[in-house]
Amino acid sequence: MSGSRRAVARWLVLCCGLVWTWPAAAQYVDTAASCLLCHQAPIPQNDFCSVASAAIWSQHDKHRQAFYLLHETRHGDPTHGEAKRALVRQILGFDLREAFVDDRYTTLKTAQDEPTRQKVAVVKACLRCHATWPRQADAAYPEQPPVPLELGVSCQACHGPAERWDLVHRLQAWRLVPPEVKAELGFYDCRSVRGQTLLCASCHVGNLAEERFVRHEWYAAGHPPLPSFHLARFVAQMPPHWQSDHHKGAFALRDEVTPEQAQILLPQREMLRRAGVPVEALRTSYREANGRLPGKGSSEVEAVQRAVLSAASVAEAYVQLVADYAATAAGGQLPWPELALYDCAACHHPLHREGRGRGLAPIRHPPGRPGPAVWPMTLVPVVLAEFGHHDPEQAARKKAQLDQQWEEFVLAMIAVPFGEPQAIAAAARPLAGELAELGRLPPARPLDAGAAQRLAARLTDPQAEPAYDFEMARQRAWAWMALADATWSPDRKEQTRPLVEEIETRLALRLPAGADQPVLEQLPTWLKAAATYDPHWFFERQAAVRSAWQR
Repeated sequence: MSGSRRAVARWLVLCCGLVWTWPAAAQYVDTAASCLLCHQAPIPQNDFCSVASAAIWSQHDKHRQAFYLLHETRHGDPTHGEAKRALVRQILGFDLREAFVDDRYTTLKTAQDEPTRQKVAVVKACLRCHATWPRQADAAYPEQPPVPLELGVSCQACHGPAERWDLVHRLQAWRLVPPEVKAELGFYDCRSVRGQTLLCASCHVGNLAEERFVRHEWYAAGHPPLPSFHLARFVAQMPPHWQSDHHKGAFALRDEVTPEQAQILLPQREMLRRAGVPVEALRTSYREANGRLPGKGSSEVEAVQRAVLSAASVAEAYVQLVADYAATAAGGQLPWPELALYDCAACHHPLHREGRGRGLAPIRHPPGRPGPAVWPMTLVPVVLAEFGHHDPEQAARKKAQLDQQWEEFVLAMIAVPFGEPQAIAAAARPLAGELAELGRLPPARPLDAGAAQRLAARLTDPQAEPAYDFEMARQRAWAWMALADATWSPDRKEQTRPLVEEIETRLALRLPAGADQPVLEQLPTWLKAAATYDPHWFFERQAAVRSAWQR
């Protein structure tokens, strides 16, 4: 194994030193016998979950294939998947099978020598996002995964290890338990916008504490580049296997607990107490437990939260990733620089000045000193603008603070070629904290009926934070498309369909979702769209979309 690959293996072990909160007794249940058995079909007489979640995930969601896509082995057909296995071998530097005991990839080898230990460590890093095997489960599951790898990214990857909450989450009284209390039992917050965003971004952006990070070395060896992440559009194309609050209707305990319901819930409260939920933690309604203000269940409001307000948490995830890596590198435990942390387009763009729109953008980075990725911050000013509608003074203060912290972060990254890791970590930490605070604000803020219209007006204004960069343009387009999906009438959607389809095609906005769209086959389309991006064209289409919104 080469020196650089040995360094990769070392940092995977050292990541364990990063701080992470994990329920002490969190363990896993049998996914097939529990999760899939119950959710393969709509649950009878259940007013909260009336979709076949497991069937949707199994048949239509690429997460189900996440591990299979690493090898594409078909028993009985030894030639099937040879090209994929060769690509993975090129990325890893060894054959995936070398880390496993068996041909079916069920059990990792016990590391009895250094080369094997390093291979197992690298493969486990892949499995953090290509399977259900989080770093925090390693102590209890050192060689065999907590969930069969063939299930890919399955139920307990996103909802948490279910041993302590599996039974009680079937109770109506579970609806009265706040997310932070559920988390003590190992149940992840998938319902709030911030919780869902950070969960998805841990793989789709990166999270060093969880060993979820694609190094530049792997990209260079052939790992497909991660696109910029947008919660609403990624979820829409996944597709979702759940119902939003808006589509659930008036389910029991949503607004209140009636006296009759209170009597029925008494035994359930006791069951929750025995499971570890303090009786005093229960709230008086689902809305109160989950921070849902009256009137916040409309499709428009949910669209605003996921289309735009989630952007603060996406930016937080990126800046926190940079902070964690830089801090660990400053301690000599990781190699520096790590090029995957920087703006890809700072190096990967045509050499002529107009390449990818950079002839229009102000040049702030000295040659040879790439700065941070710019796309994660694209929608943050839009978030601040919406808060400014309700509280101009607070929004102005927060904007000034974020602007200053972002400037300090950029300067730390370009002060010398690739920046000094200690200085970058020092600048990134307060910025990540400020973005986290911004991401926590939306659930407690009222959103009126005009929010989508106001946000769309800003998103389609070419003069407001101009999208000089391809990924910036994608962020803005994904955001207003999510708002349009939730608020436009069928007639307006039909009238604007040619315009929308042109933008989707030119920016490669349709993701290779589902079981039948290989990522690698779409990659040339995405690369061509990035290389030929024309900001002038995008500004013109923004104006056309703006006119459609105003009609």
